[in-house]
Amino acid sequence: MYNYVVRERLKSIYDIFMIIAGVAVVVWSVIATRPQFPSFPAAIAFYLAVMISSYYYIKIRDTIVSFDIIIYFFLLLTFGSAVAATVALVGVTLMWFVKNCRACLSSWRQFRGTMQIGLYNGGVYAIIYTMAGAVMRYFSPAVGPIIGIAVIILLNEIFFTVRMVIRNENIWTYFKEEAFVTDMLEIFIYPFGISMAMLYADRGFGATIPFIMGILLFSYIGYEMSRYQSEVKTRINKEEEINEITRILESIISVEELIRTILKKVQVFLQAREVTLSLDYPDVGIYKTKTYDGRVIRDHPLSTFDSTDQIVELPLSTRERVIGSITVRTPEKLSKETIILLKNLVKTVSLRLANAVLYKISIEDSLTGVYTRRFFEQKLVEGIQTVKVHKGVIAVVMFDIDRLKDINDELGHKCGDDVLMRFANILRSYSRKSDTIARWGGDEFVAVLPDATEQDAEIFGRKIQDKFAREVFTAEYKKKSASVSFGVLEYRTTIDIDESDIFHEVDKRLLRMKKISGR
Repeated sequence: MYNYVVRERLKSIYDIFMIIAGVAVVVWSVIATRPQFPSFPAAIAFYLAVMISSYYYIKIRDTIVSFDIIIYFFLLLTFGSAVAATVALVGVTLMWFVKNCRACLSSWRQFRGTMQIGLYNGGVYAIIYTMAGAVMRYFSPAVGPIIGIAVIILLNEIFFTVRMVIRNENIWTYFKEEAFVTDMLEIFIYPFGISMAMLYADRGFGATIPFIMGILLFSYIGYEMSRYQSEVKTRINKEEEINEITRILESIISVEELIRTILKKVQVFLQAREVTLSLDYPDVGIYKTKTYDGRVIRDHPLSTFDSTDQIVELPLSTRERVIGSITVRTPEKLSKETIILLKNLVKTVSLRLANAVLYKISIEDSLTGVYTRRFFEQKLVEGIQTVKVHKGVIAVVMFDIDRLKDINDELGHKCGDDVLMRFANILRSYSRKSDTIARWGGDEFVAVLPDATEQDAEIFGRKIQDKFAREVFTAEYKKKSASVSFGVLEYRTTIDIDESDIFHEVDKRLLRMKKISGR
């Protein structure tokens, strides 16, 4: 943090120094040499050409080049370094102000920052063209322009490198990936300034107007091509991002985890203020609404938001039905291309959510929410295989709610269902993430405890038993408590029990415990 602050201060000092030096060079050279400036119409044309061509810069990869350098070099050859430096300083500063006019007028801080950037860039140009003009004096008119181009390119790289050193940026990467391309482009652009100077000397200002118009036309065409390439690159990046999101979603089978991942990925993808996902499966009792604002996931969206925000709501649907919706709130209006990409992503999201819900239905008991017997058997086989490979241990616990039929007969089946659901909740609350709990039959539940001995399983069963015994069930002003019996079995490769007999053995132990307790 300390180094960053120091570098920022050094950068500010360097920028201010270049601004002062650039302004001083322009003032001194104008006073000392009293150059002949172009006529008023010509000056206006040159300033407009500078501002427009620098505004419509061309970007090739990470390299930025603008055709305003033709005008500066033309002015250097035709009117001298003082005029070229003056036009560069004033033109670049004005361009930055016009380009950021709205921000500049909104606050003093924005105005100061914009003017600092504009004056810095203008000041650098002013120093470069002043020094190039001084060097060119020592060479003949035939060689001087070539030397001037070399000096301008060299000085520009030196000033830029100094700024990169101060900011601790990677210089070698810049020279390998950007500097060479920039310098080669400028080597081909600057000679147009020589042609323009020759045209002006031979035919006057009027003959340069088509030349200036050509510069502006090429600037605009180059800018549009750069913008188009940038949009294509952005589109490709966004599509790759969607492909990556799709790949991640395909690996998730939990509905809850899938919703969390979708919210976070969509928020980052759109840089949204808020993303809300609603999932509606009334036939299986799934109603979920979650909102993510980039920080936390909540159960409901914010009640208030900025009136300037843009809201897009898209349905989550499969071929059979609408299963919910996804709503995004963004600070700016989404482009048509982004909305198309979002719709494609929503199709994937809909399919993944639908599959996750179907999977959830297939492995979870509809009443209690714990796993089904079929899924439990699959997890038990996996646990046994792990024990065989790693020579570990696994424990199985079977629970039987005592006299559930009496509760159904006395308090009704609705109360009986409540008994089952409360017991399942207790099981969940005392289970670890690695444990697997399931409903085995009507009033029977089972649990597989990896890396647990028979003693660990016994402690686990006692906790469940004690907690459940304290529950009270009420129906039609009648109150009743319930109890549960359990049996445990430890399985390891050294135990003389065939894996196919595990449930038979644990069931026998459960029945033995029920007889002992008289339940």
